[in-house]
Amino acid sequence: MKLKIPQVLRFQTETKSQQSNSIKDLDISKNHDQTQQQNQKSHQIVNHYFQPKLKVITSLKPQLLVNQIPIHQNKSFRELSFAESSGSPKSKREEKFDEVCSSFRGRIQSIKQQMSPYLINQQSPPSMRNLESQKKIQENTFQYNRHQVNKQKEIDYSPSYQLAQNEYMNNFQQTKSPRHLVPFQIEKSVKDIERSIKRQNEKYLSPISAEKNVVCPQIKQFDKGQEFKEKNYNKLKQRKKSIHLPQSYEDVINRKVKNFQKSTFQNQCIHLIYIRPSAIRIQKYLLKDVKNEELLRKCFSYRWWWQESTNQGEDVEFFWYSQASISFLNKQEQRHISDKKQFQPFEQIVKKAQGVEDQMKFAIENKLSLLSPIIKVHNHIDLSYPLWTKKNLIGQIIKYCQLTRQYVENFIPLSMVVDYLGENLLSEFLKNLNTSTSVWVVRKSDFKEDDKIMICQNTQSVFNHLSKEFKMSNRNQQSFIVQQFISSFAYQEIQLDLCYYLLITQINGIVRGYFFQQFYGQQSKIQFSNFDNESRIIQIENSKQEIQNQYIPMKNIQNHFKKHNIDYKNKIYPQIKHILCEYLKSIFIQMPVKDHNFELLKVVIIIDNESKPWLINTESNPVFETDLEFMKDYSQLLLDNVLQLGLDILFPSPSIWPKEKKRDIEIYQEINYFDLVFDSRIEGKGLKSLFEQNYNKDNYCDDEY
Repeated sequence: MKLKIPQVLRFQTETKSQQSNSIKDLDISKNHDQTQQQNQKSHQIVNHYFQPKLKVITSLKPQLLVNQIPIHQNKSFRELSFAESSGSPKSKREEKFDEVCSSFRGRIQSIKQQMSPYLINQQSPPSMRNLESQKKIQENTFQYNRHQVNKQKEIDYSPSYQLAQNEYMNNFQQTKSPRHLVPFQIEKSVKDIERSIKRQNEKYLSPISAEKNVVCPQIKQFDKGQEFKEKNYNKLKQRKKSIHLPQSYEDVINRKVKNFQKSTFQNQCIHLIYIRPSAIRIQKYLLKDVKNEELLRKCFSYRWWWQESTNQGEDVEFFWYSQASISFLNKQEQRHISDKKQFQPFEQIVKKAQGVEDQMKFAIENKLSLLSPIIKVHNHIDLSYPLWTKKNLIGQIIKYCQLTRQYVENFIPLSMVVDYLGENLLSEFLKNLNTSTSVWVVRKSDFKEDDKIMICQNTQSVFNHLSKEFKMSNRNQQSFIVQQFISSFAYQEIQLDLCYYLLITQINGIVRGYFFQQFYGQQSKIQFSNFDNESRIIQIENSKQEIQNQYIPMKNIQNHFKKHNIDYKNKIYPQIKHILCEYLKSIFIQMPVKDHNFELLKVVIIIDNESKPWLINTESNPVFETDLEFMKDYSQLLLDNVLQLGLDILFPSPSIWPKEKKRDIEIYQEINYFDLVFDSRIEGKGLKSLFEQNYNKDNYCDDEY
């Protein structure tokens, strides 16, 4: 086959006077170009390829690169989608020119992989006189032909051609016989696909910036109102309800039974214990709380493995009494506070232990304490110290704040306990607050229902009232509590106190404190407007008054906060949780730890006009109001959550439930609203050393105890 030798490219040359500088530049460019092309097939033109007088003028460099194709390397998919496909005639012509240019390698740095030997030889006829250069041109020509064959193979294996081979073309419509397609049909189908992709890009994508080669969609941001967000959320919620099919009655019951057993095993692992459930053993409980018996019996209705007892015998394993029973507590053993940490995240426990055998295996592998099924549980902690009196509350918080260097006013109002008239604390109080305009509340430390509350206008009236009380001949040896009066927020012209509940559990030597997230409002006992001109002391009777709307549900109070732009969830609730956590830390060192008890406390919180919460009082043995429907539901939910954390851990349900017993679990709430605020394994050891190093055993006890 005869190959036509292309003509030589003609370059403009320099004069002889410019020859020396040109040769130096050529030598430098030669070394630079050789290092750049070590791993490629060399088509470098040697020193005798051009005449020594020849040099490319720098002003013509842009003219040589006029027809250069932009390199698509590191381009985005959007830019490639607008480019011509590899199967179109235009792209073939450009690729052919590109491959011709890539086959040329010159020693001069300014001449890069852009021009083919054909165009070069057309402008350089003097170089044809050299026989060696002619051989190089022939080699370049043969190499160019081989490269064209390889390029055609690459086109055959290109994505567009493979798309046609895979029987998908014309906007992803399948063809019956792609083998009979003519090349121009394949080219047309690929163009149609690219055209549809281009339309979609123009429709959904924003234009690309000319400076940055990145797709940046220009999205307009609109500030949607709160009402629009709530409506959208309600629509999505209704749509989700419509998607899920209604569950049958049996499915709901089986799910509740499974979740009840699951939560019991999780709580056991938290306390590092395990008790194997039994299908034979029946536990007995005794109730001696007339005001709360009805609610408790309803909680035990779906706990069918429990049986109520009428007498306080040895077989009674759970005793709920309105007061602490010393005889029952003496049957329990004293325990040391455990400092064992949690061994792993308990979210993975349920996946590993589905049945009773798996739970037993899991307990042995993780070295859980296997407790005996013979356990005694009481709803009160030992009465060695009067933990829940207001006198002890004030004294312990003052101690704790002195040790931790905190302000007492961050938790409780300014308070003091006066044991006798000549006390130094009372004299300092009268001296420092003589000009204060605050209102003060004076009451006895062992406050009872028949006692009176005195509201004093200033410190002088406080001193006059205390001196009168201490001079009485029939006065018992009793102390008084003086506390600053905090005016709570008004709800429909009613001063409200917020009532929360704390649960303290003692299981396996681990003391934990829980805070019940639900609350309700109760009308404050102290209701007064102004003092009379003559009297500076107001006497308030501590008797239950039949007042309409005395209890306010939580939802109404939250709506009241929202109406007055008060953020309860993010501002008030975290402060209340912190105050109760610090309160549990202050009394932790006084708690005698036994196996296994719990205590439910009512906590009274006041929210002032600046949205700051104050701890006012704690009460043990709470009495729940059942006349109002919402209070009955609230009390039922609270007591059931208490039994889950304090009783079900130690007496788990049998693994198999009879069909007739499953129906009773309808009242079971799958969500427990108690939130953990204290754990002795985390903070107990530090608190114990803190109190023992700084103070001797000095208990703020009532005299009758």
